[in-house]
Amino acid sequence: MRHGNVVWRGEVDGTVDISLRHRTVRATVVSGRSVRREHQHFRVTGFLPARDTVVRLEDVEGQGTVEITQQPDSSNNFTAIVRLANSQPGRQAFRFTLAW
Repeated sequence: MRHGNVVWRGEVDGTVDISLRHRTVRATVVSGRSVRREHQHFRVTGFLPARDTVVRLEDVEGQGTVEITQQPDSSNNFTAIVRLANSQPGRQAFRFTLAW
């Protein structure tokens, strides 16, 4: 069984979904403004397999909520989604590791 992780870091103003499929990481703004300082600040080790997998959050940092909203399975094309919610005014720095 292969293991891997993605370490993500960026600044969030509002709510953002971070999705991981295979080795592709995408940030989608749900509310608020765009993510800053994100693209050069994530690192993927290994790849998320195309099979039902349980991912978990580790080393979470930031003022707000960080939660897994979707586990990867066949119904979502094996995509994990983490939602970051900053309820404070302005941008807040977030960091997390998503491991499998």
